[in-house]
Amino acid sequence: MRQSNGRTREDFVALGSFRGDARRLYAATRGQDWDIDLWDWIAAASPPLEVPPIDQVESWVWAWLYCSRWAGTVGRQPAYIYHAMRAGIGPLIDAAHDRIVEIAEDWRWPAIDELESVDDETLETTYALLVAAELHSDLFFIVTDDHPAAERQRTWRLALTLELRSRGQLPRTFTEVSEYDGAERIELAATQLYTDVFGRVIPRSRLKRIVDEWCDFFEASTTPIRYLSIRSRAPKRLVAALRGQTQLRGLDIKWGDYDTVSAVSEMPQLWNLNLGGASGLTDITALRSAGALRVLALENCWRLTDMSALGDLHAVEEFSVTSGMGSGLLTIPSIAFVRGMTGLRRLSLGARVLDEDYSPLLARSDLEELWVMKQRNMRPSLEELGRRIPGLRA
Repeated sequence: MRQSNGRTREDFVALGSFRGDARRLYAATRGQDWDIDLWDWIAAASPPLEVPPIDQVESWVWAWLYCSRWAGTVGRQPAYIYHAMRAGIGPLIDAAHDRIVEIAEDWRWPAIDELESVDDETLETTYALLVAAELHSDLFFIVTDDHPAAERQRTWRLALTLELRSRGQLPRTFTEVSEYDGAERIELAATQLYTDVFGRVIPRSRLKRIVDEWCDFFEASTTPIRYLSIRSRAPKRLVAALRGQTQLRGLDIKWGDYDTVSAVSEMPQLWNLNLGGASGLTDITALRSAGALRVLALENCWRLTDMSALGDLHAVEEFSVTSGMGSGLLTIPSIAFVRGMTGLRRLSLGARVLDEDYSPLLARSDLEELWVMKQRNMRPSLEELGRRIPGLRA
């Protein structure tokens, strides 16, 4: 698995401008990793605002797909819909997704016995299309051409995944501590397990032991892990156990019952934090200690009523607060904290602001990119914000 080898976000930016040219950015970055997230890559290849909407959609589509292809060449997971959203695609997401499905319908999907002989470029694009289009119900027929053949579809997808992993184009997902091999970038799936690789039901006692062993592993000492993605439910005790992982630079939690993130106060190198499915989160004061943090994302933080700690995050350059797919529109009490985020360059507000006061955004008129949802009675109006903040996308 390839590593970033010290390549920073600044190094990535220094590559130059690739707006609207995902193919060229892919050629310049294939097989090389940086301390960036996938939405950084998509945003770098996103279309300029002045191009016609139909051309913007096409550019966004290929930025999304080429990002997944690049991610595979550095052992990362592909780009999903939320990566495109956080890159700034905004209201064009539906049109872009429809276009991806059109491409997928015309794609020649290789059979299982053909996968081994498929070239890297075709295999990369096949997987990128599958991931980007899988929310569309008709994809089932695209892959199998046979509605009852659900088992065949699962077998085909597993075969594709295994072939990609055999070529080093997907990260390994670890379930038990005994599997860990010293990798710096890992995905962890220690919960929501039902059967083992042989189809045998996993006893409840073993399920608990798997999580307990990971907790003990993380609490014992630091590890070589620099980027950790917890892709299944993250119990609060597992999140708390990460306090001992002071070397972490990136932490991505898909969802869990955690109510605080106090563990990050012990992570002086943490620059990228994604708190997904944070419906139980009530306290983020620990973020004040995360001085190295540059990228922060909050999702589904329904119970978080005090967001003032964000105002002390002067070094954060990218921040997003959103609701997850199918969970309704998130509401947040206020965005007064934006005034204190003096280093902010990209901001995505996928939530309704209860006090309807958007004037703190005017203190950040130097934002390079801003995505805001239109809200009745918002002050100032969306039109006024657009006049005073050139980077606004609504």
